[in-house]
Amino acid sequence: MQLHEDKALLQAYRNGETWAYELLYRQHAVAVQRFLAGGFTFLSRGRTCHFRGGRPGVDVDSIVQETFARAFAPSTRAHYDGERPFKNYVLSIAKNLVLRELQRHDRHSSLEGLEDTADLVLRRARNGGGAMLLPEDLDPERTSADAELGAIVCAYVATLDDEEKQFFDHRFVQLKTQEATAEAMGCTRARVKTLEKKLRGAFLSTLRGRGYFVDRDMKPRWSRKAA
Repeated sequence: MQLHEDKALLQAYRNGETWAYELLYRQHAVAVQRFLAGGFTFLSRGRTCHFRGGRPGVDVDSIVQETFARAFAPSTRAHYDGERPFKNYVLSIAKNLVLRELQRHDRHSSLEGLEDTADLVLRRARNGGGAMLLPEDLDPERTSADAELGAIVCAYVATLDDEEKQFFDHRFVQLKTQEATAEAMGCTRARVKTLEKKLRGAFLSTLRGRGYFVDRDMKPRWSRKAA
């Protein structure tokens, strides 16, 4: 039985009990290792980038340990809603740790001709599409994490009014500049800046409410210099 289905285990996790940590680690550590070893795509400064698993300078085993240490931090336990699968929760923590370290060192590679999963999610959300379709050969851990993020984006877009959805389409789906977005919407650039600040802040709050980007100031202990 999984954490979100086991009330006793869930309460023990919330209380930070050692036996719960040990059980959850045994259940999910291998999945986190596979997820990190397989790598993942992400967007950075408008570019589609890729984290390659097993790359020099990154100790996967240490990331796994840091992930579970963070998963049992008091604030992280408090943010877990008890509804989403715990595996997805720890995968998002692991991904955030890696991305923060990549941002610190700016060590990522561009991928030409590859459409990031996030782009597919945003386009489907804007067009009213249903569940996100993913290639059958994708790693199940990455598929699960990406599908959850897609659902969060779709739910967020559904809360926007007509003007905000129009802005979201031009600015975040079609990746237009602020000036081009203002021209397409027939409004001022100042209005576009206001919408962008509002939507970015609201979406970040939504992500944090679902366990993403919790404790962003934590300094990871797993980075090491390449030999």
